[in-house]
Amino acid sequence: MSEAKRTDLRQWEVALEWFDRADGDLRIANILLSEAPDLPWGAAFHCQQALEKMAKGVLIAKRIEPPKTHDIEVLGRLVGGQDAEIGEKIGALSRLTVWYIAPRYPDAMIDDIPSQVDLLAAIAKLNDLRHQIDKLAPAPGE
Repeated sequence: MSEAKRTDLRQWEVALEWFDRADGDLRIANILLSEAPDLPWGAAFHCQQALEKMAKGVLIAKRIEPPKTHDIEVLGRLVGGQDAEIGEKIGALSRLTVWYIAPRYPDAMIDDIPSQVDLLAAIAKLNDLRHQIDKLAPAPGE
């Protein structure tokens, strides 16, 4: 791993708290999909939250204070300044920003509630991203 991509162990431990929460959001999304398919807005919300927490965790791992925003496009650009590939993957999921808003308000953007197929595709991409983020971890002894 190049010097520029190394992650300090202490910073990584702080970031892990964010990644653990993101993992929990992904679990909740999966549970809702399998046990409450009539609540796609709930699964959508947790997908957005998982992505937001992953992005903010990467920023924290790179010693950057994450902004107080739910805008995935903004977070993707910030992450891209540290890791272009991960930033691009986050940015490619920027449509999930609306998944934070629409589920919270019954009259907000009702057309933006995703289908089960959309949710399954998003979860697959989120799982892939999460595995890629794990590769940023410092090697033992660093």
